[in-house]
Amino acid sequence: MSAPEGGAAVQGAGVPTKRTGREVSIDWLEASVKDVESLEVFGLLVRHLGPQFRRGACDVLRDDESRFLAKGPFGLSVEADRRGQEDSTGEKRTWVSVRMPGELCRTIGTDKLLDLVVALDALPSLKVSRLDVALDDFDKTFTSRVFAEACVGPSLDAERAPLGPQVVTRVRRGAWDWSRRLGGCFWLGGKKSPRLLRVYDKEQESGGLIPSTRVELQSRNEFGTALARRVVEARSAGGSLAEVFFQHLVSFVDLREPQADRSSSQGWPRMPFWAAFVGDAQAVRTGRRSDSRVRTWIRHMVRQCGGFLGVMLRAFGVTPKVYALVGVDEAAGPKVARAIREILGPALPELSGEHEIRLEQVLRERARKIPGMRGFVGDR
Repeated sequence: MSAPEGGAAVQGAGVPTKRTGREVSIDWLEASVKDVESLEVFGLLVRHLGPQFRRGACDVLRDDESRFLAKGPFGLSVEADRRGQEDSTGEKRTWVSVRMPGELCRTIGTDKLLDLVVALDALPSLKVSRLDVALDDFDKTFTSRVFAEACVGPSLDAERAPLGPQVVTRVRRGAWDWSRRLGGCFWLGGKKSPRLLRVYDKEQESGGLIPSTRVELQSRNEFGTALARRVVEARSAGGSLAEVFFQHLVSFVDLREPQADRSSSQGWPRMPFWAAFVGDAQAVRTGRRSDSRVRTWIRHMVRQCGGFLGVMLRAFGVTPKVYALVGVDEAAGPKVARAIREILGPALPELSGEHEIRLEQVLRERARKIPGMRGFVGDR
């Protein structure tokens, strides 16, 4: 897919010419890591962003045995919980978070921010609570109003119409907003939802500093972490931020011309202006849940499905006594296996995308446990 990331002003005879093409950048970053000290995070900030972000250059607002809080240049915030909070396993883990708003991101530049994200991902339990990735289209191939009317139709200004059938998204059909101010801004998704898309006239919003139509995808928590990790993977493989942006964009919203049943919407042709914008970008699975939450899911599924399995195993001759002898009596294991095969059929069921994520989590969690993995499922 062609996704130009240029757009820098070109100098000619000392006068910048009109900016063209596209530029993809990180416009907001909030992230936390566990089991590290704030000094280690400051070390990463200095190494990847510069000495102006050292601890000594920040205003330390709190520094005691339980909490640390410092404010730095361009809105930087570094906070640490030194006592720790219990995770789903009951283990107390300390954490350090960094908050880097738009002004800081624009000042530092995306390349340095990507270096920092790679470094943070190497620390334990990275969580990205907010990541905004923006594409500036300096050619203005469409306006915010064109995009908004493609989603809602000509009744846009009434602000009551639902999203049209051409909008392929899991967002509720009424979860959008439109403002006519400063050239127009269209929001898709709730203001505090895991993902939010904004399309607006950046030239008017920035007072002419950035002459573009901006398409900005905000991802929080699980979606933010998944996006950050995908960026890290793509960077290590020589890929671009633009490629990852378009993949996650069409995972959130795609504009396609309805053809027959909605269940086959991923096969519908894209609306022409949208196809010209996103190219052949393919949606990716997003929102990989943190491994620590897989235990909670397992406990819930045991409560939900345990009774069913108990009934079915007994129906196929697996008594509580036989079940208790699995691993002790050589005949017990095969009897349970035969019963499960009778229940599920001759082949294991195909996994949905959700269950593939859960499988990855379980495998990683098992790999972290000591040999034997006792209590992995049963420590309720």
